[in-house]
Amino acid sequence: MNQQITTQTGIVDKDNTDVNQTNSDISTQTTAVETANTNLTAANKTASDKAIALQEAKDALAKAQTDYANAQTTANSTDAAMKAAEADVDTALDKFNDATTQASQANVALKAAKAAESKSNDDVIAKASAASSLAQVAADAATAQTAAKSTADSLSAQLASAEVTLDSTRNKITVPADFTVAALQAWATANSAYNDAYNAYSNAVTTFYAVSSATPSAATAEQTAAFVAAQNALSTTKATLDEATSARDDDAKVLTTASQQGLTDNTYVSSPTDAAITYTNAASLSDDQYQDLARYATTLINQVRSQLGEPSVTLTTTMMDFAKTIANQYGTDNWSISDKGYDVSAINTAASPLGLATKTGANYYENAPTTPLTDVTSIDGVKEAIYNSIEDMLFKDANKAYAHTNSLIGILDDGYSNDYFGLSIDSLNQLHFEQVLDKSDYIIDPTKFDTSADTIIATPVVDSDAAQQAVTNLNSQISDQQKVLDQANTDAETAQTNLKTANDALSDAKVTQTNANSLASDAQIAANTDNTAMDAASSAATEKQTVLAKATTAHNNANDDLTITKAGAVSDAQTAVTAASNAAEIATEAASDAQTKAQIAQDTLDTSKAKLPDQETQAKTDQQTLDDLKAKLSSYTKAASDAAAAQLDAESTAVVSSQAATDAQTATQNQAALAANVTKTYEAASLANKALGDAQNTFDAASSAASTADAAITTAEDTLNDAKVANSVANSTLNEAQKTLSAANDTLDKAKLAKTDADQNLATVRQKVLNDLIAANNNHNNGGQTGTTTPTQPTTPGTDPATTDPTDKPATDPAKKPAKTVKKATNKSAKKTTKKATTADKRANKATGASTGTGRRASLTTSRSGNYQGTSILAFAGNQARGALSAFIPAVNNGFDQLTGTTVAKAATTDTTSKKSGKDTASKNKVKSNKQSKSNKDTSTTSNTTQQAAAPKHNESAANKANDKRQLYILGGVVAIAAAAFFWFFGARRRRNQD
Repeated sequence: MNQQITTQTGIVDKDNTDVNQTNSDISTQTTAVETANTNLTAANKTASDKAIALQEAKDALAKAQTDYANAQTTANSTDAAMKAAEADVDTALDKFNDATTQASQANVALKAAKAAESKSNDDVIAKASAASSLAQVAADAATAQTAAKSTADSLSAQLASAEVTLDSTRNKITVPADFTVAALQAWATANSAYNDAYNAYSNAVTTFYAVSSATPSAATAEQTAAFVAAQNALSTTKATLDEATSARDDDAKVLTTASQQGLTDNTYVSSPTDAAITYTNAASLSDDQYQDLARYATTLINQVRSQLGEPSVTLTTTMMDFAKTIANQYGTDNWSISDKGYDVSAINTAASPLGLATKTGANYYENAPTTPLTDVTSIDGVKEAIYNSIEDMLFKDANKAYAHTNSLIGILDDGYSNDYFGLSIDSLNQLHFEQVLDKSDYIIDPTKFDTSADTIIATPVVDSDAAQQAVTNLNSQISDQQKVLDQANTDAETAQTNLKTANDALSDAKVTQTNANSLASDAQIAANTDNTAMDAASSAATEKQTVLAKATTAHNNANDDLTITKAGAVSDAQTAVTAASNAAEIATEAASDAQTKAQIAQDTLDTSKAKLPDQETQAKTDQQTLDDLKAKLSSYTKAASDAAAAQLDAESTAVVSSQAATDAQTATQNQAALAANVTKTYEAASLANKALGDAQNTFDAASSAASTADAAITTAEDTLNDAKVANSVANSTLNEAQKTLSAANDTLDKAKLAKTDADQNLATVRQKVLNDLIAANNNHNNGGQTGTTTPTQPTTPGTDPATTDPTDKPATDPAKKPAKTVKKATNKSAKKTTKKATTADKRANKATGASTGTGRRASLTTSRSGNYQGTSILAFAGNQARGALSAFIPAVNNGFDQLTGTTVAKAATTDTTSKKSGKDTASKNKVKSNKQSKSNKDTSTTSNTTQQAAAPKHNESAANKANDKRQLYILGGVVAIAAAAFFWFFGARRRRNQD
């Protein structure tokens, strides 16, 4: 043991020396990295500055080349301009010579044109005087002709008017004797009575049917009386209607007979004069023609009124305007009387502005025939239509209840002094007769409806004989006046012919004058133009010569600028680009070297930093191992002393036995707590393993990020054209790393072989030490009995190393899933070496009879001596050659056999690759705990299903009880050692991953 402590002390000293050396290396390498980074920054800045300078030099070169090209273009341009200017000067001189000749000829022509112009002016003056005299003669003749024509026209107008008057006496409407106002009024009264009777009878029929429908078969007296009353009323009104119908028919027969006679007696007489006057439409009528037609209609109406004893109608301009306004609105509305009746809206629209009464839907003022002037082509046709319309309104109006008749002859109203009349024709060739009675019922605002004398159009009544005589006299006067007019026309024609001859001569002279003036003007313009052109040609020649001089100077200057200034600038810029390019290449190479050195320094620093945690951990682990060995030695020494004292105590008093039994019972009760501590230790190991996995994942992520960063650096180095250098450095580094990896694998293989040899030797030594310790201990307790060590079968079968999955996981909390482990690939050489080592381990185990629980990370070995009543050795070793941890467990006998190293070994050496579920383990622990509780209640009973035993049922020696007590204390130490072993193992695993 002392030798182990000495050896371990040397290891700790070496570890501390390694840590100190690594810290020193990190400090030195940190300074080197900082220096390399500073140099890299400076080199990069220099490279950047040189690159900028190179680009500026290239820009300057490009500008100089552009300037040179522009100068060349300018030189070429100025040469062309100079040659063009020379040609322009030659052309300008030729034009000046031509312009001088042309100006001389124009001045000669101008002199001749001026002489011709003066002669033509004198001729025009003479002929103008002669034409003026003849013009006066023609004017006098024209005056006489106009006077004669005016007199003839006046007589013709008088004749036309006389003929109209005569025509009006030819067309008359004679009213039959029985067609009287009284007969019309009687029929109107009878018709009114008929309408009343008809309405009463209609109401009685409606009432009768209503009462009849409401009267049931079994009617009440009241209902029957109502029915009878309705029936009587129906009969009464029917009788009255029959009487009214008969009376109306009688009166209608009188009017019907008279109307037939009126239609027979009255026929229109055509006028040849009017037939010769063309009619197209209302727009073709003159105001005189319009008034003539209105007077014609007024005369016919007044003839009828005179025969019936009614006042005459008065034709006025106000009524003519009113009638035309209505006609215009009919045209606007495109209103057909035959299809739609009266356009009441048009009538009321025209009436309102004149202060006349209106009522929606009521026609107060218009009578109109339904037949338009369809085929009328002359004034005679228009008059015939007017005649027939009045005749129809008088004798064909029975179907309208003689409404037009009564309105036309004026018997609908009484108490009026005048009945104003107007006539119009609309654009649809429909006739309109408008009448307004001089009553306040119709003329609401007299101030707007002008009825003054000035508005009245005269319509005198003339005797037919007088009218015929007036026509005869006017024809005689027109014949005489025609002779006067013919002579005046002849005189005027002669004077006009003479005047025309003079004017023609004057016109010819003026044409000659105009031509002479034009020639003179043209000659003057030509002379002025030619003289101006000569002056312009002279100025142009001078300007072209000036331009030539300037072009020559510009050409010379451009050539000088091209050959001297711009060419030199291009050469200087090219030299600057070459120098800047060389400097940029040198700076780029320097930056690349600095980058490589900085990366190498950083890699060296990272390697040292990566080693430091493992070295510090190894130092702490080795220190802990040393402390554990020292504590173990002290524990062994104290255990021997305590054993001797306990033996003396046991021999001196029997009470100790009872107390030992109690202590054993207490230990049994504490077994669950000890098992829980072991479970917690496994949980801590599982958490540590998970943390290791997380750390490995973090390391992988960092490695991936580092790879990404390396790729970015490589891209930047490509930009600086350093790809080849970086590739060479990377390949060299890779080769070195591969050599280092190969050497490390060789070292690992050798270390594993060394470990296998050490494990074999350790098993032999451990067996020997075990036998010596047991012999020494048993000699003290059992009187020096000795024996050989018998191998004990493992509690849980170990996993065959040859078939173990390289990713086996450590035992973890049975209630949790196993923590993930970091996969690590190894080369073929390492795999072969590991297999050999594993095979060697198996041989060693067979040779020593040791029980091993193997997994990926550690090996747990137990041995028990058959000669020394189950005393065991618990050994825990990692897969790396980092050393092993052993625990010596003295044996107890009989009832305390379950508290020996066999039980602890079974708990601690459970195969890490076991496929038993956590639930099974938890269930077993729960059973143990429950049955232990039962044991606490009854110390005299021992469970057959647990490995934990209760107090013995027979008396034992005090020595054995003392031995059991010591075994309990040692068991607690074993648990602590097992926990430390697990933490040691995970630390070794982390270091291996980092290496």
